[in-house]
Amino acid sequence: MASLRVFISYAHDDKALAGRIAAHLEVQDMMSLWDKNFSYGHGFLEEIKVFISYAHVFLPIITEASSGRGWVHQEIGYAMAMNVPVLPVTVGKLPPGMLQGLHAICLDNADADIRDLLQPSVIRGALSGQDDFKLALYRCADEAEERAEMMRAYADEIRQIGYEGTVRQNGGLSSFHIPDRAPTNRVFRDRYGGKGKGVFHARLQREERRALERHAHAKGCRLIVYPELDYREWGPKARIVRLKCLLEFLHSMPDDKVEIAHGPCLNEADGSSPGQGENVTIVGDWFSAVSISGQFSRGFRQTIFTRHAPTVGIQVERFDETFDEAFKARPWPKAPSSRLGAIAFLEELVSQLELQLGETVPLD
Repeated sequence: MASLRVFISYAHDDKALAGRIAAHLEVQDMMSLWDKNFSYGHGFLEEIKVFISYAHVFLPIITEASSGRGWVHQEIGYAMAMNVPVLPVTVGKLPPGMLQGLHAICLDNADADIRDLLQPSVIRGALSGQDDFKLALYRCADEAEERAEMMRAYADEIRQIGYEGTVRQNGGLSSFHIPDRAPTNRVFRDRYGGKGKGVFHARLQREERRALERHAHAKGCRLIVYPELDYREWGPKARIVRLKCLLEFLHSMPDDKVEIAHGPCLNEADGSSPGQGENVTIVGDWFSAVSISGQFSRGFRQTIFTRHAPTVGIQVERFDETFDEAFKARPWPKAPSSRLGAIAFLEELVSQLELQLGETVPLD
């Protein structure tokens, strides 16, 4: 998981102090976010809002120079609206207004020693009480197409600001059973029993898979999958196609980039599984998406996304606990890695299903 992210807001006249603070945070294994991280070709104000949204702590530098600039106070207001804790560093006294009620790090002058004042414990102290899911702000996708589009947008946004994260997914066969083929390819129809859901749906699905795969190739993935899902609504061929697409992904990945666990057994009566009914996707500790389904394997009714750093951090911890439990409870066939064990299991399952069907199901 990434280190604590601190967004530094400052006036141009205070750039030297901002640089010293950023360097000190990096030495303390924290991540400093400031305008040196901004990329070319993107709206400056929009990037500021994005960085603030992903920050654990918002750190404005309050000096005589910054106090006279309204945009510094606008950024403070935006951080507060996003429920990002504000920890001001002031040179001299705090100006009157909303900042008066905040704990601040007070410097006598811009050259003062900041090393003892900006320890990790101070940053964590600003986060006290923030690990409350009620403080997170959420965006909601009601349709599968909206979910896919937002998943791609969030995943790409992280890369646009220069970072990548481990992909964690729990539910179904993961986004990596989506075909990486042209949206007009028949495999997109076959995975829905020959009916398909249209080229637009297929295109968005593939974009979701590709966006997450870029993160997985860079930082790896931890997946909890449910091979017993029979996709009975779509038929046996749909199940085989989906399993083969997941196998393609696993074959394409190196061992050190994949950890995969076998999810709990399914309830044959209703297709449910202990702890299921939702699909969880987390990228690094940058954002999470939790999808609620009406019935297991029947698609998503609603997906909620959040970038609230403390909330996502808690979700990462819970996911890893669930992953470790699943990994121990249902081991794959003995193999040098979980990836190879899963491949062996899935290939045997596909062989059995094709034998029952009486034919080999091609992907192309």
